[in-house]
Amino acid sequence: MSTLSINSINKTREKRKYNRYFLPLEVFVNNSEYTNDIFCNISEGGVCFKSSVIYDLNDYVFLHFSSEKGFSIKNVKFSTICMIVWQKKSIEYEIKYGAQFIFYNDPFSLQQKDRMLTFLKYNI
Repeated sequence: MSTLSINSINKTREKRKYNRYFLPLEVFVNNSEYTNDIFCNISEGGVCFKSSVIYDLNDYVFLHFSSEKGFSIKNVKFSTICMIVWQKKSIEYEIKYGAQFIFYNDPFSLQQKDRMLTFLKYNI
């Protein structure tokens, strides 16, 4: 009987390739400090954020992550280029985006992936 309940739990459980981390970070998209971009979560595969700016699927965005408010290059903890892979309208004038790190499928970007993993390691 316990096996049946465990199997039913596993069927309803969300399956993800990577764990998501909900860190207290600010996100700045394309070097802009004037948009209302909101960081949601980050994983080894990508990032989720909300923005009032409209991006299309497969658009590339440059993301900066900071632990302080207000964009300043000295406060940036990590920067990377991502590709928008999904979008969902969150509330009026706000869209939730899923962006995959471009180094995800690029074997030549191991250094960038190592930097991101180091960033996660020291901020979790």
